[in-house]
Amino acid sequence: MTSMKQMEELTSRLGIKNDKEQSHILHLTEWRNRCKMDERRKTLREALNAIELSGSILDRLPAEHVYQAELVHLAWKIFYIDVWPLTTLLDMDTNNEKSFGEQQTKGTVHLLIQLLEKSKGLDKHRRRDFCVAIRNLGYLDVARSGYFGYDASLSELCNMTSGLSEAELVKFVDHLGLKKDVLSLCQGTTEAYDNLKLMKILRNQLRMKPLHFRFELALGLRAVGRTKIACGILAGGYHTTEVGSRVVESICSSLEDDQLKMLCKHLTLKDQNDQSPTTDTATLVTEWVRNWLEEFDKFSVMKIIMDKIDLRRKKIDNLFSAGFVILAEEVMLLEMSRILYGKSADKTCEETPSKDDFDVEPENKEHQLAFMEQESDIKQANEKRLEHASAQESDIKPANENRLENAGEQ
Repeated sequence: MTSMKQMEELTSRLGIKNDKEQSHILHLTEWRNRCKMDERRKTLREALNAIELSGSILDRLPAEHVYQAELVHLAWKIFYIDVWPLTTLLDMDTNNEKSFGEQQTKGTVHLLIQLLEKSKGLDKHRRRDFCVAIRNLGYLDVARSGYFGYDASLSELCNMTSGLSEAELVKFVDHLGLKKDVLSLCQGTTEAYDNLKLMKILRNQLRMKPLHFRFELALGLRAVGRTKIACGILAGGYHTTEVGSRVVESICSSLEDDQLKMLCKHLTLKDQNDQSPTTDTATLVTEWVRNWLEEFDKFSVMKIIMDKIDLRRKKIDNLFSAGFVILAEEVMLLEMSRILYGKSADKTCEETPSKDDFDVEPENKEHQLAFMEQESDIKQANEKRLEHASAQESDIKPANENRLENAGEQ
């Protein structure tokens, strides 16, 4: 939260009687336990929207579609969680960013693809079933990362951090907890520092817990005095649904000439034989991505045929399988923004009926079962599905709830 006053206003709108001797997080936890599962998220969204803080709540990602490009970050999180005790014991530096190689369909990613294929016949609950399976393996935070919209495209991150001065970027890096020597890796050509390079480092850092990038950037921008942008992000604005040309150029510059030719062939672009193939290819790829995203807008969200969406997902998956991992991920995240927020950038998100709820609550210890209530305009609103869940497990909910409370207490 941005202030104690807003926290008090939120609890008031939720009908919570404030007790100064009890922390706000306890009040909210009690409210959450009293609320019906199919009502509390919508109620909380409305309350946050009323005080211009709807951006503080995480959105649920599209229930029916899981892209292969998502699995890379999930695989890295699993890897890091597994090796973290050893790196700590050996006092190893774990602040280095991860790198994406060409063979991204092997190892842990391959295992996650196999796990995803098991839910092939359950499209309406595919993401939830996939994430619940990951959670049941003991990776709760990985499951959260795959279910909630923690991530953001590089185009969006750059849009939110553009125009920062050198002094502001130095403070910004310090607030994000990055090492000061990171700035030496972010030297720009026209300005002192390149915010795109900084955002790439931030996104690719290994971390134990999922990071809500928009929320973290909002707090960082507020800390350096950019309160207008910070408040806009917290209010649910500054969503970017257009690809940034600098982002595409950066992706293309990381590819060898033969890879650029393969990319042109994969996207059926005309081959470039000029002296600057990277720049020319980047222009063509940028145009391709923009046309791809605009093509999505020709269909009404309520009338999109399932096969059409599935076909688009498969094309992005094919881009990933061909080895163009970072480009596939950028296109995927921008497409998700279009699905969640519509065509326009800087559009405040409004709560829409969801087809599933990932807040798994045990019915009782004896049966160790959880009902997951399905919200849908097509199916019955109270349809319930049984699935196994340990009574000892925590509810699956966004991991930044405590962070919200801590920020409010400051």
